[in-house]
Amino acid sequence: MRKTLVLSLVLILVSSLAAFAADPSSTSNLPKFLVFNHEEIKIGKMGEHDTMMRQLLQNVNSANADWHWIAASSVTGTSSDYLGIGMFNTYTDIEKGLQAQDKVIKTSMQNADYARETEDTHQSRKITIVRLRPELSYQAEKVNFANARFWDVTIIQVKPGADDDFIDLAKDYVELHKKGNIDVSWATYSADYGTTSPVFVYITPRQSLAELDVDREAQYKAVFTPPVTKRLDSFSTEYMTRIESILVQVRPDISHPPQTIVAANPDFWNVKETVAESPTPKGKKKKAPVEPAAMKEKEQPK
Repeated sequence: MRKTLVLSLVLILVSSLAAFAADPSSTSNLPKFLVFNHEEIKIGKMGEHDTMMRQLLQNVNSANADWHWIAASSVTGTSSDYLGIGMFNTYTDIEKGLQAQDKVIKTSMQNADYARETEDTHQSRKITIVRLRPELSYQAEKVNFANARFWDVTIIQVKPGADDDFIDLAKDYVELHKKGNIDVSWATYSADYGTTSPVFVYITPRQSLAELDVDREAQYKAVFTPPVTKRLDSFSTEYMTRIESILVQVRPDISHPPQTIVAANPDFWNVKETVAESPTPKGKKKKAPVEPAAMKEKEQPK
């Protein structure tokens, strides 16, 4: 069991093989499932973790593995938090991703130093699978993961049995935004696995934090009147057990996104890769510039 955990801790995430074609009238531009891999890295060990991720990238490319991920590190909260985001359209795709992952992990763990550092760098790890909720999303056609440099995420946990009440309230929340023609957007997902009570995740990808400087107070006040606000506050007090807003910064240098994501924003995703050896007992590492991982994937024969 411990060996299995150690093997798993090296992972950032797995993501789908499918391309997500944009459709301005629906949420078909979005993955149906996200897999969040939240890792807490030991204090002072983030550098070693990044080195291992670069080694993992090399192993993925060497094996031509159909295994992709987007990596992110925390802006708020604990500085050692690390988040991986996987994108899937079906549970069948998730299973295929796991199979590709296993092959790469077996190769990676043959290096004793790599295996040791995998265990030494991690404090904890939690995986959550969430499902897209189109009816709770707003202007989801504007949600663009390929161009995001930051993810603005709000996590809402409700009491067991209160999820239907929350869904009704969340639908009203969307309608209020439509009524006020408020120019924001988000995609909403609800947890399938990995939580002890109902959890809803609101995601707004951002190209820049400057987007948060836009003043929409007047628009909100026009539709979120005192009675409406009172209702929201009352529900929060009675039914919600957790509301947390976090910011994470996308890390293209240790991500392995699908080619569809790369093609949508090549300047951002085509980061020059470095060859990184797993740390030796003396802590020595060797690095040399090589071709970007995204370009390698593009050039490989079909």
